Amino acid sequence: MRRLIAIICLMLLPGLAVAQGLPPVDPAVYVGDILISGSETLHPLTQRMISGFQTAGAQGQIIVNTSSTNDAMIRFCNGELDIVQADREPTADEMNACSAANRNPVVMPIAADAVVVAVSQDNPVLNNATLEEIQQLFGGAVSWSQVQPSWPEQPINRLLPGMESDTFATFVDVVFSGDQRTPVTAVGARFHDDLNALFTALQNDPYAVGILPASFANRNIGALRIVGINGVSPTSDNVSSGVYPMSRQLYLISHAAQMQQQQHVAAFLNYYISSAPEQIAALGYYPVDLSVARERWLQAAQDLPTTLPQPEVVTEPTEEPLPDAQVAEEPTLEPTEEVLDPEEEAALDALQILADARADMELFAVNLFGVERPEGWNGGLNTEDAQLSLLIRLDLELLAANAIGTDTRPDGWFGAVASTPYAIARDIRHDLELLADDIYALGERPTGWVGPSDALMRCNRDTQALVGLLTNGGFFTPTANPATLTYCDDVAREASVFSETMLLNKVDTALFTQQAILAGGGSFAGSTTITSDFAVGFYDRNANYRGGVIPNGTPVTPRARSYADFSNMMLVEGEGFMLYIEYINTPLTSDEFYSLGDASLTGFETYCDTRWCR
Repeated sequence: MRRLIAIICLMLLPGLAVAQGLPPVDPAVYVGDILISGSETLHPLTQRMISGFQTAGAQGQIIVNTSSTNDAMIRFCNGELDIVQADREPTADEMNACSAANRNPVVMPIAADAVVVAVSQDNPVLNNATLEEIQQLFGGAVSWSQVQPSWPEQPINRLLPGMESDTFATFVDVVFSGDQRTPVTAVGARFHDDLNALFTALQNDPYAVGILPASFANRNIGALRIVGINGVSPTSDNVSSGVYPMSRQLYLISHAAQMQQQQHVAAFLNYYISSAPEQIAALGYYPVDLSVARERWLQAAQDLPTTLPQPEVVTEPTEEPLPDAQVAEEPTLEPTEEVLDPEEEAALDALQILADARADMELFAVNLFGVERPEGWNGGLNTEDAQLSLLIRLDLELLAANAIGTDTRPDGWFGAVASTPYAIARDIRHDLELLADDIYALGERPTGWVGPSDALMRCNRDTQALVGLLTNGGFFTPTANPATLTYCDDVAREASVFSETMLLNKVDTALFTQQAILAGGGSFAGSTTITSDFAVGFYDRNANYRGGVIPNGTPVTPRARSYADFSNMMLVEGEGFMLYIEYINTPLTSDEFYSLGDASLTGFETYCDTRWCR
């Protein structure tokens, strides 16, 4: 479970953080609970920092929830919170209230953000708007044509964040000079406390216009269009300089006494400040100069010990045994580790590879396109979506098309090839590394790049197959250095020499068992059973010609499968029929399915002569 959480939430953050001016922090030596609340805008970055801190060994619960910065500051001053994640600086009244409670706020700027006007990609007119037009869109105009006569005579559907949110407050301050009555009373105005609900409504309505944090919009740029204001877009330079009208900074807020008394709070803030730069662009935020945050951390934590805390060693007193007593030896309990099923292990490995690839693709896109994304970009990372690998592959192809040309791909590009989930994920990483070599330089990557968990993923398919076969079979352990630019050539040469001298030269030794040959030679050995009430059999692998519903419990023998991209169709034979079905209607695992041979090369012909045939 810990591993799955780390995959979904992490994107492989560093375990040991060092930033200029801050002491090293090793999360593994800290124990303690932390309570955080505040702006939803900073929530994704905070969650990622929590995941990295805990994955690197920190013990204790770190609970984070969202509220307005107003409410979080009240709770902070009352001693209910350790840290506030804020999308504005504390007001003078808040500073005075906290000081009166002996909780002087330490305010550390961590990233920049903005509030943006956004529309669906299907909106036919809005790319840029004047401030006056935005006032009408969220004010008195009822239809788009009332703002501009050339715009459609369609009602304006206004989608706004919750009225108590800081995002709405920033929007009102800039556009309506702090007077929220106009947008609140506008016809068709709908308020959403849940940004995901606002986003869903916005992307599906071409005549809606919405207000969102820029970081949220940047993470979903494939489905939305960010509207410029007076010709100014929320680029990193425009937001950092304040040229974009609705720019704002995001802050972490704690207080010195707590940082000194609870070293795990200071350690987490140190880790946050040190590690955040690697994730800010990938999560849609804009960078800020962190020297202020580092200086304020150092000032607040000046009384912390200069050495890392060491675990306390407790010596138990020795007890003398009672006279004539029989002391029974207690059994020694060995620590146990969670043991995953091999298929579950492979699925988690594939998910980790996809998550890392998605993080690097977003970083790649930010470097190439800024906050924009190519048309059709989906940006998906829903780990429950069975099509996740396909969605990431499609975005990778879009990235390549926009970076080097629609009909151009680097030499050695794998492309989409139907295989096991792990192999599909591995192929995505391989092609992403090829593209990075083409855009940057061989071995050069932007700051924050995660990269492959196994350097072998950079190599061509022949090298991956040979090295994988030898290592999985227990024959071979490569010694080539994965950190070198020549690793793929080196490991390929090493594996070839090993095969020639140690295996192929031994003509009297069987290299593989019959079981291994069956597993890898395109043949599933054995029969299986239909386990679904909806197992429809088809005469063709494209599922155009239906043969009938195969009854649940019917025994079948898998003969082959479709090699078409992303196809689940398997050719099975039973009493009186041979038809294509989706393999998920049987107990076959994905690895067993992918081990089957290509149905188009078998020469089998489908038929159905049973009572349930159509």
